[in-house]
Amino acid sequence: MKKLLAGWKYYKRILSVGLVALVVTISLLPPVPARAVEDTPWISDYDVSVDGSKLYLKKYIGSETDLILDTSTVVYKGRSYSIDYKTEGGIDSPSPWAGNTTIKSITFENSFPLGGTTNVGGAVYSKSMTRFFQGCTALETVDLSGANTSNVITMGGLFSGCTALKEVKFGNINTSMLSDFSGVFYGCDSIEEIDLSGLNLRVGSIAGLFSGCKALKEINFGTCFSTAKLEDISFTFQDCESLEKLDLSWLDTEFMKYCSGMFSGCKSLKKLDLSMFNTKLACQYEHAGSYKAFSDMFAGMDLA
Repeated sequence: MKKLLAGWKYYKRILSVGLVALVVTISLLPPVPARAVEDTPWISDYDVSVDGSKLYLKKYIGSETDLILDTSTVVYKGRSYSIDYKTEGGIDSPSPWAGNTTIKSITFENSFPLGGTTNVGGAVYSKSMTRFFQGCTALETVDLSGANTSNVITMGGLFSGCTALKEVKFGNINTSMLSDFSGVFYGCDSIEEIDLSGLNLRVGSIAGLFSGCKALKEINFGTCFSTAKLEDISFTFQDCESLEKLDLSWLDTEFMKYCSGMFSGCKSLKKLDLSMFNTKLACQYEHAGSYKAFSDMFAGMDLA
């Protein structure tokens, strides 16, 4: 028994010495560096600025022509930021893509946030997509279906001047705050079909919405429009030279004030359903009470 106890004390002493040596060894080892958080891969393609927790996308400076943006936050220089936009240098669109002449496609996924601060006519909009893709002359396809637009209040001129544009996927993006959908496709003279059926629009203006879409042949409205707030439909289909038929049976004009040139230049239009058009109320405010604008609705059309 005494031998057993003596042996245990011996091994206990050895174990204690070993533990002390191990602790000393570990304490002398160099610290393991923290794993660096990698920047969001596409962030290097943008001129950016940071302010607190926000990172502002100022301008696209990359060479890629097909863009996929798929995150609601970004990592920049090891820190995480929420994405935002704002106008700078007198430019009235907060977009980093406006005026780009090389981008061919843009896809937004995973609730990528769109809309930034802008100043239009002295009015400041905190969440604006005004002219977000204006003048993107190489842009052919845009997929907005995965974007977060829940706070956007204006999309005026969204794709204006996108002369190569062929397809836009809106999906069922949130437009609950949207008040302005005017001039969205202004001058998009290559697009042939437009599908708005997934939208729920309660806007005040669609003026010039399709103006200058010379190749446009088909528009799917579905039930996208609630016309309770719609006041301005002037020049909506101006110079849609290839458009042959339109079903506007959903168009209730009870509260409308402006309709000048709505179908002017639609020289191929053969079938038009205006069964809900209230001529007693529509357009009565145009040009300070003049009804001349009503007669201008069909200017340049062959009504024979």
